[in-house]
Amino acid sequence: MILSMTLLYSAIISQDVITPLPEAYQRVNGARVEVAELFQQRKNVEALDLLLDIGKEEPWHTTVKVNTHSLAKLLGRTDIIEDVLANLETMGIAAKQDSPLMMPVGKAAIAGALAQGRLCESVYKLDDGDFLVGCVATPGVYRINEDAEAELFIPGSRLGGRSVMGLSVDRSNEQVWLSLAQVAQTPDITDKPTANGWAAFSLRDGAKISEITAPDGVTPGDIIVTQSGRVLASNSQAGALYQLSDGTAERVINVDGRASFQGISEADDGTLYIADYTNGIWQWSGAAVDQARIMVTPYLLAGIDGLVWHDGALFGIRNGFFPHQVVSYKITGHKLTQGRVLASNLPEFSEPTTGVVHDGQLYFIANSQWPIFGEKGVLKTNKKASPTLILQIDLSEVGE
Repeated sequence: MILSMTLLYSAIISQDVITPLPEAYQRVNGARVEVAELFQQRKNVEALDLLLDIGKEEPWHTTVKVNTHSLAKLLGRTDIIEDVLANLETMGIAAKQDSPLMMPVGKAAIAGALAQGRLCESVYKLDDGDFLVGCVATPGVYRINEDAEAELFIPGSRLGGRSVMGLSVDRSNEQVWLSLAQVAQTPDITDKPTANGWAAFSLRDGAKISEITAPDGVTPGDIIVTQSGRVLASNSQAGALYQLSDGTAERVINVDGRASFQGISEADDGTLYIADYTNGIWQWSGAAVDQARIMVTPYLLAGIDGLVWHDGALFGIRNGFFPHQVVSYKITGHKLTQGRVLASNLPEFSEPTTGVVHDGQLYFIANSQWPIFGEKGVLKTNKKASPTLILQIDLSEVGE
């Protein structure tokens, strides 16, 4: 079992802003900002000392531990390196390639493949059996039918020089919603790219219907259409969630501190869960005035990218840290009361990203292959891209 000691952080919404209350949360995040500033000033010894102090306050903060290891390695502090590596192993993070944690666990079947798309981030399963796949290095949305035939459904020429960072479907209105952004791996398609934002396209023919420009500094991430028809999108560069309607983006959650909102999922009762890449999982009822909380858990939550709800459980897709995994969590109130690894370090895994549940099957991108792509989506030297794989886990076989 992967253990952690994430604390309960509570935050209150005032209009469009959440202000964290606990002093510990503020101190740790403030210190992380200071560490970044010291590193930029090349005051590496002072930065390492501060990281060690933070680690004493939150000994199981994954990102703090990883940063401590990197800086200690830069400074040649082998004593600190060995201690951190041992600590990471106890947290369920493999410190070395020969770690027992790197043994493959679980199984998943190949449900689809895409040879044309590169660095694909998003997938959606339609009722007719087709997959929609959104890509970064070859901007566009591909449609893959049940005969494994792929077509470029929404070409990059309609995306304004931006990559697809998130994808969801509004079934009632027959629309495909995309999160669109320029990132380092976005190729030069146009001399005048459109600003980051979100756009809706027709599910019938891929024609653009509407466009919403993101506020300055926002990098759109995941996007979902809720049961009630609300369109919600995350900002991967901060702890912010936006509601998209009437041509505008209204910020409904803003978490102070160094946060990175990724996957969004909605439970049957309307409760929302948001993966924060560095801090854990936030829980929010979706009400205009309410509390959002980091969930109490003994399980490792760092590095979760995709997040999906199904039949009373959350399913997370983890990358960034090794081993890459698909995990499940049971929830009681504000606590994660059970955690399981469904698949870990499978041969097909190379930065798995996001997924969707359809008819009791979890489908997810198994190999986005982010690390092998450089600037403008060009493959790095001596690197070769494999076809994008969509893997499938039958949740009825997972059991309790």
